[in-house]
Amino acid sequence: MGKSSNIQGLKGTKFSQLLRGVNLEQVLIVAIDAAKLHQKALICNYFGDIIEKPFFFSVSDAGMKLLYRKIEQAITFTGAVRLLLGIEATGHYYEDIVRQMALHGYHVQILNAYTTFEERSSALSWCKTDDLDLVSIAHALKNNKATESRLVEGVQRHLRVLTRARRSEIRKRSTLRIEIRTLMDMIWREFQCYAKHQDGRAHKVKVF
Repeated sequence: MGKSSNIQGLKGTKFSQLLRGVNLEQVLIVAIDAAKLHQKALICNYFGDIIEKPFFFSVSDAGMKLLYRKIEQAITFTGAVRLLLGIEATGHYYEDIVRQMALHGYHVQILNAYTTFEERSSALSWCKTDDLDLVSIAHALKNNKATESRLVEGVQRHLRVLTRARRSEIRKRSTLRIEIRTLMDMIWREFQCYAKHQDGRAHKVKVF
């Protein structure tokens, strides 16, 4: 438990401090579902009452302005004093959204894919499948299941990109080597080496 008396540790303490004494109808939850082309968002209050039905937006200047406008309108409509924003870590598509929103003063919490998978499974019996991803993200935020990880920036970000690119190229090289060896075994079995038996012992002999 450490120094915290909350069952979720320091993470739970921070969450309770954020919400304690606040009218939960004035706590807005913004769930964002990231994808390659069509991003989708849902805005509701802490009780799950929908303030803004699921809507699509793009990761462009116009698309992000639409998202900001919807959030600000929801804040004005509800008089919200707390804002919980969350997005599932799917591939790399979520990163641009998190960075863009950070520039506008919004802190977006990142949700582990396994966490949203569990929420998605539990919601299958009562939620429409079209909005299942958004609902699972909203529930995970409500239950304080977001990770505390942040996106790396600067030199660290560049190094991570380069490291991933190198790892990918090494995998490609390994796969190509296996394919070449397989083909050569079909065409010329002895190309890599052939077996020679002498004095009851087996030896490898290279052609080249």
